[in-house]
Amino acid sequence: MFEELKQRALKITEALYRTTDLFSDAEPLKWSLRQGGLDILNSVSLLESVGYEKAREVSRLEILIKNVFLKLELAASGTFISKMNFEVLRREYGALLDRVL
Repeated sequence: MFEELKQRALKITEALYRTTDLFSDAEPLKWSLRQGGLDILNSVSLLESVGYEKAREVSRLEILIKNVFLKLELAASGTFISKMNFEVLRREYGALLDRVL
């Protein structure tokens, strides 16, 4: 189960990186979204090893994903990313969170 979650998180992070490739390097939202994706990937990889602190890590993961949702909404409200890319990323991050919860 953990390996599947890690692979799913990796694929979503790759998609996030491809989507943010279109942002200017001077745009802080690009780096903030990428850092959020990396934090989510790291959190998912920790789920296997945290043992008794798993509930805390799951809660942290939920906060990280909601934070990325907000940033994606900001990006989609402007001209940074298409609505389709926004919806795909939101759906996939939501599905990842559902599998963890």
